[in-house]
Amino acid sequence: MKTVLLAVVLSVFALTLQAQSFIWTKQFKGTGQANPTEVIQDANGNYYVYGNFNGEIKIDTITVMAVALQDVFIAKFNGLGQLQWFKTIAGSGTESAYGMKLSRDGSSIYLSGVFNNTISLLGQGNLLNNGGNDIYLAKIDLNGNLSWAKNVAYGPTHQMGGYFDIDNNGNIIMVGQFTSSIIFYDDLYPLDVTTDDPYQKQSFIAKFDADGYPQWAKMFYGTSDVNYIRNITLIGNEYFVSGQANGNIQYDGKPILSITSNYKNGFIMKTDANGNMQWIRKILTTNNDLYVIKHASDANGDQYITGKFAAYRIKFDSTLTDTSKKTYFNTASNGTYDLFVAKYSRSGSLQWVKLFGSIKDENVINITHSNGQVMFTGSYAAAMNIGSFALDYKAQSDGFLAVMDLNGNIL
Repeated sequence: MKTVLLAVVLSVFALTLQAQSFIWTKQFKGTGQANPTEVIQDANGNYYVYGNFNGEIKIDTITVMAVALQDVFIAKFNGLGQLQWFKTIAGSGTESAYGMKLSRDGSSIYLSGVFNNTISLLGQGNLLNNGGNDIYLAKIDLNGNLSWAKNVAYGPTHQMGGYFDIDNNGNIIMVGQFTSSIIFYDDLYPLDVTTDDPYQKQSFIAKFDADGYPQWAKMFYGTSDVNYIRNITLIGNEYFVSGQANGNIQYDGKPILSITSNYKNGFIMKTDANGNMQWIRKILTTNNDLYVIKHASDANGDQYITGKFAAYRIKFDSTLTDTSKKTYFNTASNGTYDLFVAKYSRSGSLQWVKLFGSIKDENVINITHSNGQVMFTGSYAAAMNIGSFALDYKAQSDGFLAVMDLNGNIL
């Protein structure tokens, strides 16, 4: 039997960062496995948990069996941790949960994910697949009732991703990947983006209105298969994306980057509300891979970006013309992968870089901002220092959670 502890890091910890104490815990039990991937809180203190599961899982009095290899679930808990409802997105293929956000007015929830066969959404409607992996977008109310669901990104091969955020006007900005070509749903005027290389994975940024109709879509086109827009955040009507980059890269048909390297590198980019690039900054490695995992925005629009690297030297662009800032880290004595957290201003100037590592491997999972503090979480496999805190380890891989101020000081 596999058990997953939903220790509401979910508690107000991940959502307020002030109390730093657990409010309640829940367990997913059963012969299967549950993997919560997103948690949000509404204005009334209810929590919504979104994720994937396989096999048979149990939560409180509810027992659910996955239809096929992997299905998606969404569950609502009140502020005391009592389960309010539990619903699934299931089909005969494999479904994967990606994004979940509250609407701007807080009355609805948007969900996104990937599916490769016909799916039933919350037991209230079906959605047809167009071949390969497609991306769904759905809107539900706070009681779990389906408002609508759409296959918003499909094509002749595979579409992946679907992480999104919502701007001040209620528009949905989504990022993901595709091969060959991709069509963004509209019952009258669908948007079509096509690459001249039918086998190379490319990335996209697409804007939908609050009803899921596409407004525009732009391609992040590269000559390397590692290029990948992984994450998006919004401040007002300014959009920030981050991910992997290598080779020659065009955005919206215009050259924006040229990176000559045999390894994976990272980037963070800002666009306006029409998707026009404002600036882009590279995070380069010298002799091994670097992964940008996620970034978060604070109330001022400053960006906190985190990831892992295995090189002995990494280089952070400071501004468009000042690309000489370098940070050195000797990973020969600090395991394979170590961690970084960096801060960029809203205008794209590097503010600081913090590095963490042990004699073994570390991984970072998430980073978030709330109330003037930044929290990042991950795993480590040997004794490690984060600021003045010495972390011991008990298993093959232990988890950590760290909080810093906006200047990068561990609290």
